[in-house]
Amino acid sequence: MATGVLVFFFFKLLGGRHIEPGSITAFLDALLGGGLSGSAAVYVSCYVAPTHRKYVALVLVLLTAIGSILAYPIMFEKRDWAYFLFTLAQDSGMVFITYKICKGQIGFGASNNTLPPTGHSGRSRGSVE
Repeated sequence: MATGVLVFFFFKLLGGRHIEPGSITAFLDALLGGGLSGSAAVYVSCYVAPTHRKYVALVLVLLTAIGSILAYPIMFEKRDWAYFLFTLAQDSGMVFITYKICKGQIGFGASNNTLPPTGHSGRSRGSVE
């Protein structure tokens, strides 16, 4: 994923800040930006919820699928192909990262261990220090 981010920033550096609508640069920007944002959304959400990673990832993909089913007809009607490509790439990035998380192929660093519930200090309720 880090390589993808570097490619995206290099592309933005070469493409400049002004991108003409309908140009190949706009479509590449939508493709790269959508894929990275979808992947990052699922990764960060799963990082924040370490005990329920698979469920969080699957729920995000399910919500995205529902949103896409509702949004795609509007995009086709307006013929907004760059936004369609962005959304398709974002959905694909989310599905890819979810698949990798469910297979256990994505590392989360030190948070890979299951954390104790919030507020639990390890002492029994009646203990006095």
